[in-house]
Amino acid sequence: IIFNQNQAFTDHQLKKILSSKERRWYRTSSEYYDPERLAFDQELLKKFYLNHGYLDFAILSDNVEYEANQKFFIINFKINEGMVYYFAESHLENEIKQLDETKLAKIARLEAGEKFNLKALDKITEGLTNYLNNQGYAFAEVNYEIIKKANSNQVDIKFVIAQSKKIYLRNITIIGNDRTYE
Repeated sequence: IIFNQNQAFTDHQLKKILSSKERRWYRTSSEYYDPERLAFDQELLKKFYLNHGYLDFAILSDNVEYEANQKFFIINFKINEGMVYYFAESHLENEIKQLDETKLAKIARLEAGEKFNLKALDKITEGLTNYLNNQGYAFAEVNYEIIKKANSNQVDIKFVIAQSKKIYLRNITIIGNDRTYE
């Protein structure tokens, strides 16, 4: 497995995150070439770079060559890391008016100047979704938009809570319980 144009991370660091592995005597299935695994590896690389601030990361090409005389494949990733981005501001757009805006803003808070991290955005989205579920909005939809600032390495994040109806339970029916009352 070969990487071209990687500067922020070493080949060793990038190889550790891939599901495809180089041949070793102690490995079994992960060392065999699989096109589906290669597609999965591309996703793993992209997620890794997004979690480390590289919003513009792209895999320019992935060449796979078979060495017939030695009976192995060479996987060659040509990548473009781009630059590191940092959080600037976070905004909240809430279409459900009955909710406490201060609690939502507290959950959706990002530290300005912190390195862009996809995990942080997913964690905030999950926190907002859990809060909405606890408030009775079981099918509320929470998304985020990443807005790059012009001529800068900063991004603004806009969290969007779509309009949703509150869910109420009318009755709970228990069937098959013969020993106690419902």
